[in-house]
Amino acid sequence: VATWCYNRLIENQQVMDYVLQRGINQDEINLFKIGYFPSGTQQTKHLLQTIREENFLLKDLIDAGIVAEGKTIYSSFEQRIIFPIRDHLGRYCGFGGRIFKQGDERSKYYNSPENNHFQKGSILFGLDLAKREIQSTGTVFLVEGYTDCIAMHQHGYRNTVATLGTANVMSSKLKIVWFSTTLRKSIVCPNSSLLMEVAPRNSRGPHTQILSNMHTENGLQSTPYSPTGSSDYHSHRWNGSEVCL
Repeated sequence: VATWCYNRLIENQQVMDYVLQRGINQDEINLFKIGYFPSGTQQTKHLLQTIREENFLLKDLIDAGIVAEGKTIYSSFEQRIIFPIRDHLGRYCGFGGRIFKQGDERSKYYNSPENNHFQKGSILFGLDLAKREIQSTGTVFLVEGYTDCIAMHQHGYRNTVATLGTANVMSSKLKIVWFSTTLRKSIVCPNSSLLMEVAPRNSRGPHTQILSNMHTENGLQSTPYSPTGSSDYHSHRWNGSEVCL
């Protein structure tokens, strides 16, 4: 399914132009296998034909929450930019979809429903790509969301991973500690809803004590980072290069 969505993006110049204009280059599109899920009965039939050739069934897609069955076969990922989610071994286990068309009033993001293979609290987006750099440097950048992670990788911070929502910060941080015995420091890039233990007292959020306790127990140094004058990591200048996602 990830390859099918990737190929749909490659062949749809209008959607590809949108992704490129938002600051994601072709190398990162290829690396993260960013895709597009088109709508329409013919496209759905093509997807089903494609998965049958790989010995998968319609039921497999339904069980994974990729499509649903009503009067027709449909998907909540339709007309969304697709961010495939992989586990630390590089196995595809879920998808994130983002709307991009003006006038689309659906939720901005839609994630695969949790199942036996996809538990958001146990997944760090980008860890399969970042793990070697994390191990070699002993440092990890922790951000929130696919696009922040992709932007960091694009500008040379290959030891960056992302949580799949602020509710999963604790288990994600534990996964980092368990994953790398060489990890000495985490640099946390918060947005307005994710604040670290050394943030100003009047801006501390619910994750403050959780993260503080975790670092004390695991001997891990954590440094919060915030771009000057902004808490938005989708639009920031890294080493003189503008990131705008």
